[in-house]
Amino acid sequence: MGGKKYALKQFHFHRPSEERIHGKGYAMGVHLVHADQEGKLAVVAVLLQEGEDNPLVHDLWNDVPKEKEKEEFLNNVRIDAARILPADRGYYTFPGSLTTPPCTENVTWFVLKHPVTVSAAEIEQFSKLYRDDAADSAFVRQDCAGKQVGARWKRDVAPKEDSACLLTRDFYCGRHFG
Repeated sequence: MGGKKYALKQFHFHRPSEERIHGKGYAMGVHLVHADQEGKLAVVAVLLQEGEDNPLVHDLWNDVPKEKEKEEFLNNVRIDAARILPADRGYYTFPGSLTTPPCTENVTWFVLKHPVTVSAAEIEQFSKLYRDDAADSAFVRQDCAGKQVGARWKRDVAPKEDSACLLTRDFYCGRHFG
């Protein structure tokens, strides 16, 4: 991106997705967090809708930590994160921040336009350990009817005239953590 190479540093899932396209939310989302050599971040957001089994998610759930918020490092597991990407890699992009503390700013976001599927069983398995993120969501929705509401506001990824505005993550973090 911009002549710089970004390496995948980590990825994580949300239920439901934090992003919406044309006002539509999705069952889950995955954020693939990348950094360049200077530490500048870029996140690729992939939307996950209920449908067919997802082979990569199926494999990942075999090794998901059994306790929430407890990272585990597994040296014997190799993951090809490209397997979670849709065939059509069209995207929306915007500047923003991370959705979880420390809510780092100046993050370039790429939200892929086309979702991939995960099965109801895969969603259920994730849900047993990680309940609905909506209560803890970094986004606060407010009707904006297409108005520009200032630098602290970010629109629905693909806004319609009647779309909701989403409060940027940095405001959420300031309100809740500082």
